[in-house]
Amino acid sequence: MKKLVLSLSLLVGGSTYAQLPDNGILTQNIVITDLDGNTYDVFSILDSGKSVVLDLFAEWCGPCWNYHNYAGGSFNHPNGGALKDLYAQYGPAGTDELMVIAVETDASTAQSLLYGGAGTGGWDWVTGTPYPMADQNIGGIFNQGYYPTIVLICPDRSVTEVGQGSVAQHYAASQTCPAAPTGTNDGRLNAYLGDIESCGDVAVDVLLQNFGSANLTAATIKAYIGGVEVASTNWTGNLAQFEVDQVSVGTISIAQNETLVVEIDGTDDDVSNNSLNVNLNYTSNDNYGDVTVTINLDQYPEETSWNIKNGAGLTIASGGPYSSAPDYSQIQETASIPTTGCFYFTMIDSYGDGLNGSAFGGNDGNYELRDEQNALIVQGGGTQQWDEAKKAFKIAGLLSVNDIEDFTQSITVFPNPTATMATIKFETLDVAQTSISIVNAVGQVVYNVDLGVVSGTQSLDIDATSLENGMYFVNITSNEVTATKRFTVAH
Repeated sequence: MKKLVLSLSLLVGGSTYAQLPDNGILTQNIVITDLDGNTYDVFSILDSGKSVVLDLFAEWCGPCWNYHNYAGGSFNHPNGGALKDLYAQYGPAGTDELMVIAVETDASTAQSLLYGGAGTGGWDWVTGTPYPMADQNIGGIFNQGYYPTIVLICPDRSVTEVGQGSVAQHYAASQTCPAAPTGTNDGRLNAYLGDIESCGDVAVDVLLQNFGSANLTAATIKAYIGGVEVASTNWTGNLAQFEVDQVSVGTISIAQNETLVVEIDGTDDDVSNNSLNVNLNYTSNDNYGDVTVTINLDQYPEETSWNIKNGAGLTIASGGPYSSAPDYSQIQETASIPTTGCFYFTMIDSYGDGLNGSAFGGNDGNYELRDEQNALIVQGGGTQQWDEAKKAFKIAGLLSVNDIEDFTQSITVFPNPTATMATIKFETLDVAQTSISIVNAVGQVVYNVDLGVVSGTQSLDIDATSLENGMYFVNITSNEVTATKRFTVAH
């Protein structure tokens, strides 16, 4: 359980980031009832044009208490009391630009403890607090994973974790909120949710939001690369204002890095929010054979798992969660890759903090993925925070290291050195497209031949009479693997 050690780690300045509501949009209204019985309808506050800062805390949480109070004495948080000052300056008694509400979200804590006395530290959370305070189990709405979690909710329902910041930082964050909607018909592309890295196909998905006052029932969404349309979909549904829907625009193919533009086709009351620009990264490295996953776990192995999916989204291998594994142990598993092509490796942490065990008083873990030739595909971990970390990789051949070594050893060039004719002999790896090139010592190709699809033992005679004296390299490519053998011409 992370509860106890969590408070110790944040006390010394550690910081983590919660998993916010799905897609970062608050779709569920919250009516908060404070300790005095007053109610606060969050959507109504947002609809009035104000943003809302929520302090989701626990009565027993030392860092929560230090941030709640002004700095000085035994309270050494550099931004202690910031929310009290934020409320005084910009809340209803100040400029009335925003609202601050504190909510004790630990369901196991008795409300009476908030008044001090028998509380964990004898702390009185209520006296001297100018903003509303409630005891309500709403942490699940924000996928809350630790205390305190402090979030900013903008009028457009977008949610951002702002952390234990200063008054200036909280206010500046509130000023970045999009302007309140004014139109009747206004579809908005809120976020790009598709692939950003691929070695071929890219699934283009976006988050469509209704920003207008009238229900949104239809929209045509198109994707472009270099001004050329590459995908399109006609979406239909029924979204009330601020509601969202994930839309699949289509699947496209890339062969290099590209800039993708996704936009709502046509005009509505605000065309400025109708498009998104996305940088797509092409994975060009070739990897071979089966792959090995190595994970050095943190102290929460039950949270860690992984999977590998093919280009069609089908899972071909997976591992974890490692509930029975000892803390900090090493996991090493080999995944069989059935075909060549593009694949996606995803590390998963169910808590949302990656392998960042040091944030909770332990040690960080790490992971890596390597192919059968021990080439590194991806590595990560440490203090990185994620619920999913995804990497595309390309398998160009299903060969073992021994296969490649055998292929290289099968190549002979004789006589060597030669003055007239040389015979190149080798054994192909499989039934495969095969070609031969000869390169001189300065990298110039002096001979090239495509043998087509062949298999078994191959022999080819080369006329060396026209070649200058010196060293040459025979490069034989079969099944997308290249092996090299040297020979010398001496007239």
